[in-house]
Amino acid sequence: MENAPNAPLDTEQTVATEPAEAPGGFVCKNCGHVHEDVPAAEQGKSLSELNPRTLFLRNLLAVVAALLFLLSLLSDNNHLVFKAVAYIVGALAYFGEILMLTDCFRHKPSGSELFMPYLFGAMYVILGISYAIGPH
Repeated sequence: MENAPNAPLDTEQTVATEPAEAPGGFVCKNCGHVHEDVPAAEQGKSLSELNPRTLFLRNLLAVVAALLFLLSLLSDNNHLVFKAVAYIVGALAYFGEILMLTDCFRHKPSGSELFMPYLFGAMYVILGISYAIGPH
């Protein structure tokens, strides 16, 4: 039996290549075009599988902010300093959340998905500055 001209031989292995990252997004293995969103192979993955370091850093910042808020409740003299730093660290944690939701800005979710992290991140910066300034 003769093989067709384009048919792979039994000794050849056909391996599906993963989409390659390009400056504008990902090169699709099916069509060869560059797509801005996350490839289909990664869409089913959890956030912790896509960015484990970013997830760890975001969670660490959230824990540090919570501990600083707790210290501000227990402290008599430095409660404004603890609150100021806690709000700034909390804003950084919200920035980490934005990084997670956008897959480090490679995926562009709708504005309604990012509304809360943007709003609360900005609010935390404003509150941190107001506590750093102190009472008027």
